[in-house]
Amino acid sequence: MSDKKEIKAAEVDRRAAESASQGAQRAAAKQKKAAKKPKKPNIFVRMGRFIGRKCKEMFSELKKVTWPSFPTVIRQTGVVLAVVLFFLVLVFAFDSLLSLAYTLLK
Repeated sequence: MSDKKEIKAAEVDRRAAESASQGAQRAAAKQKKAAKKPKKPNIFVRMGRFIGRKCKEMFSELKKVTWPSFPTVIRQTGVVLAVVLFFLVLVFAFDSLLSLAYTLLK
């Protein structure tokens, strides 16, 4: 009988040891999983970093731009104004012609 009790006690000890080792393995796995995944910063921190990074990129691109000289800007502005004035006169003349034709047909 004592042999059966000893075997039973050894079995209980073995199960307890397995249970403890499984618990330790689970805890180690949880710690490993927590260590792998860094905590994500909140939305405001992430958006602030995103906006800061985009502004930095924008300013670095603006430094690469070759800006026109002042006489070039004045000349191109004059060309734009002349083209707008030309089309203004053209549309006004076409509108006047159509309104004259409309009054004659009435």
